[in-house]
Amino acid sequence: MDVLKWIAPILALGLDTLFMAVGLSLSGVQGRVKIALVFALAEALMPALGLLLGRTALSWLGTYGPWVGALAVIGVGVYLLFEDDDEVEGLQKKARLTGWALLFAALLISVDELAVGLSFGLAGLPLGWTVLLFGLQALLFTWLGLTFGKRLQPLLGEAAEKLGGIVLILLGLWMVWELF
Repeated sequence: MDVLKWIAPILALGLDTLFMAVGLSLSGVQGRVKIALVFALAEALMPALGLLLGRTALSWLGTYGPWVGALAVIGVGVYLLFEDDDEVEGLQKKARLTGWALLFAALLISVDELAVGLSFGLAGLPLGWTVLLFGLQALLFTWLGLTFGKRLQPLLGEAAEKLGGIVLILLGLWMVWELF
C-alpha cells in the first residue's frame, strides 16, 4: 500500500477528531491533557482491533479481502460525510468528562477507526505502525482542538467538517480502481 493510502485515512479521521475536540473546547471542558491521552489510547486500540479482525477476515475472504477493505474505507467516508453532529453536541452538554463518561466518549469517537483498521487488516498492513500513527494522530488533533478550539472554529466552518469523509471516499475509490 502506498504511503498516501496509509496516511490519508489517518489524517481524514484526524480531522474528525479535531472537529470533535473543537466542539468540546467550545463547551469549556477541563482536563485537556487527560482527555487527549484517553482519546489517543482509544483511537490507537480501535484500529488495532479492526486490523486484527481484518487479518482474520482476510483468511476467510481470500482474494475478495482487498475489495471489502476498499468498500469499508468508502463506507467510513460516507458515514463521516453524512454524520450528524449529535455526537459532539451530546459531549458538549457534559462539560466535565471524567471517569466512565470520558471512557464512553473516547470509545464513541473511535468507532470509525475500527472500520478503517479493518480495511488496514484486509490490506495486510503492520499492526505496530497502525497503532502508533493512529495514537499520535489522535493525541495531536485532540490536543490542538481542545487548546485552540475557540480560534479554530471560525476557520474550519461546516463544509470543512466533511473534508475527512470526502478524502476517505476518494481513497476507497482509488483502492477499487487499482484492483482492476
